[in-house]
Amino acid sequence: MSASSGNEPSTAAERVCEPETPLRVAIVGNGRSARFYSECLRLDVRFDVVPLSADELADADLSLFAAVFVLNCPAERTLVIENCLSRGGAVVSESPVCLPPFKREQLGALVATSSTSPRLFVLRRGVDDPDFRRVRQVVADGEAGVARGLDYQLQQMGAFFLPEDPDAPSLSDSPPPVELEHGVLTAFGPDLLAQTLVLISQPVVRLFAKLSQVRPEFGPVNGPPGISRVASCPADVDTGFRVWLEFEGGKTAQLCVDLAAHADVTTGWTLQTTRGGYRQSKQVLTEPDGEIYDVPVEFESSSLLDAVTVFLGAKSSKHGVSATGGVPDSLFSLQTELRVLSLLDVIRESDRTQQAVTCLI
Repeated sequence: MSASSGNEPSTAAERVCEPETPLRVAIVGNGRSARFYSECLRLDVRFDVVPLSADELADADLSLFAAVFVLNCPAERTLVIENCLSRGGAVVSESPVCLPPFKREQLGALVATSSTSPRLFVLRRGVDDPDFRRVRQVVADGEAGVARGLDYQLQQMGAFFLPEDPDAPSLSDSPPPVELEHGVLTAFGPDLLAQTLVLISQPVVRLFAKLSQVRPEFGPVNGPPGISRVASCPADVDTGFRVWLEFEGGKTAQLCVDLAAHADVTTGWTLQTTRGGYRQSKQVLTEPDGEIYDVPVEFESSSLLDAVTVFLGAKSSKHGVSATGGVPDSLFSLQTELRVLSLLDVIRESDRTQQAVTCLI
């Protein structure tokens, strides 16, 4: 590999989509996520950030902005998104984008009728996580064969009960903050499900799920420091989930996130393929003579803001793959988000009925 000068862009996204002038973007919201992304954008020379309230946005000329970042609470998010899209604006939003089924149809219709589609980009936590990038690279390369099964494990002892400081400063080089007041499924489920749908593209045909709850009066499993958070949560808030998915063609995936576990078990992504798989940052390969060995997986790093910059008008490469280290544009699309929201509905139905649910999503 040839040496590069210090001024040369270091990632594919920067080489392809570094703008000549900053992209002017509006931010709506004042919570932890809004503060986090606002700081990240302000530190990035590619963006010029203008904070606006929802009322100010309603009267603003959207042609002055490359996009509007909608980072307010989920209950208010859909109305702001609809307002922006109906006036021809581009939207960058956290997941979940919308909750009621009829709102999903309306939002899908707004995007589908756009003359400059797509105009909605869904922010995904973990898209720049090295573990996801590596397993995605193994799937895309195909050297280990076709994916047969996926597994994701994140179990932490009492992490749900750790107290939070709402005024703590966010760091631009840290992951986006995770909001847990609506439960672990809402906080982690959308992004893990979206990643799963990228890694296995076939429709989901069957699903079984179980949510975990800890009643407030029982207190935290790791002592009293987190009592304030437990007391502030609804009695039925989930502290974790286990989801088993079967895809068309027989592929399977298992997702487990438990932030009130009694033992730490974190493996990240594990992939089983027809000629090996992936685990702990390495690709596993099986030779015809039976030899099994593993090799490190290399990937081209990029950030979530690189993907946002691509969405906002930079040139993308062919075959629907953005200039963000091989991550497909579909990960950030409304179509994937609508599939994720439908899967969340089925997960809650399966947990309520304690039955596997047949579906086609």
